[in-house]
Amino acid sequence: MKKYLLSLGWLSLTAMLLGQLSSGFWIFEQLSHFTPFYTLVLLGLCFIKQNKIQRCIFASVSICGCYFCFTPWLPSYAGDALTAAPVRILSYNVLYKNKDIARESSWIYNSKHDVIFLTEASTVWGRMLQPLATTTQNCAHYKDSPFGIALYSRLPLKSCEVLYTPDNRKYPYIRAELQNGLIIYGLHPPPPLTTDLLHKRNKQLQALATSIRQEKNNVVVLGDMNISAFSPVFQEFIQAADVHLTSPRARPTWLPGLLSIDHALVRQTNKIVAVGSYSWQGSDHRAIWISYLP
Repeated sequence: MKKYLLSLGWLSLTAMLLGQLSSGFWIFEQLSHFTPFYTLVLLGLCFIKQNKIQRCIFASVSICGCYFCFTPWLPSYAGDALTAAPVRILSYNVLYKNKDIARESSWIYNSKHDVIFLTEASTVWGRMLQPLATTTQNCAHYKDSPFGIALYSRLPLKSCEVLYTPDNRKYPYIRAELQNGLIIYGLHPPPPLTTDLLHKRNKQLQALATSIRQEKNNVVVLGDMNISAFSPVFQEFIQAADVHLTSPRARPTWLPGLLSIDHALVRQTNKIVAVGSYSWQGSDHRAIWISYLP
């Protein structure tokens, strides 16, 4: 048994390294998303009797993995008084085949968030959320597939558009600008289920990173991005877009893989008032939220 466990440890270590160093290959990039599981394996092996060199390797990598999983640590806004009213933003992949749509649409309508961004917004979701649409400014592209998208704002908007990146008419995103100047991007790139979809997701992220970086005002980027914060592709995206993570990389937001693929990214971390997530409901994703100063 000890022999098999040690083999599992070396496999976990190899997968972790390949995931970080070989993002250009489909299967290797997929390996990066499971970093929390590799870390748990390596951490457990530290308590199994083995030679000092192996224990030192497993312990060192597991410590680094734990740090990687539980960062960034972003405290709540620590100012004596808020300089402006924070914008409360909800992001939720509602699942276009959600069987609990009546209850969840009522929950979304009654939520206290100022801006609500939804992915997998089907035509049925559009009908069920009509009461919300009549009381907000909004823009949407409802579609009976995983790529419907919608944004509702209880705050005044300067603009709200459903857009596409160049050479792409299938995977929309939303760019909205609030009257207070805050710009919100809502994203839902395709899942990397095949090599072709991986390239389309990466190409969309690259194009959006350029657009986001060029924004002069404060920016929030959110949505089900179908990529974890452990991926080197995602790390390149946030650097290119000049935005920052707002929650620990290992926060699970998707079942059944317990992966963190729903994100809220911001331009200025010192304007974060609070962040959080709700429990799983009728969707296979958790709704996440952020309270942010414009």
